[in-house]
Amino acid sequence: MRYLRLLSLVILVLACVASAKADPKYAGSATPLPGVSDVKIDVLESQPVQFVLQARIPMPTPGWELKVDQVKYDEKACIVRVNLTGKGPRGMVAQVITPTPVKIKLGTLVKGRPIVDIHVRRGAGSPYQRAGAVVLLAG
Repeated sequence: MRYLRLLSLVILVLACVASAKADPKYAGSATPLPGVSDVKIDVLESQPVQFVLQARIPMPTPGWELKVDQVKYDEKACIVRVNLTGKGPRGMVAQVITPTPVKIKLGTLVKGRPIVDIHVRRGAGSPYQRAGAVVLLAG
C-alpha cells in the first residue's frame, strides 16, 4: 500500500531549462537544447513498483528518434542521470524545432525529491548536453 500512496502523490514537475554550453571544439555542430516538456510519470503495477517517465524533448527538425543510452541512479545524491542519443532523419526536412517523444524507464525510486537530469547528444560522436531536469515529489 505504501507504493500505491506513492502513485497518488503530487508530482511536481519543473522543466528546468539549463543553460547548457557546448564544448568549444563542437561549437559549429551543437546548439543548446531549450528544455523538456509534456512530462508524465507512469507507475507500473509490479512489485516493487517501477516508474516510467514520458516527455518531449525539442530537436532541430522533425523525424528525430531518441534512444536511451544510460539511466544511472545516484541514491545518495537522489539524482537520476539519463543519457539519450538522437538519430536524425534521412534526406531533406524542414528546419523546425520539433518536440520528440521519449520514454525513460526509471525503475524503483526512493522517497524524497529525486531529480531526473536529462542529457541529449545528436549522434554518437557529439557531446551530451543538458536538455533539462525534472524534480519529482515522492512522499
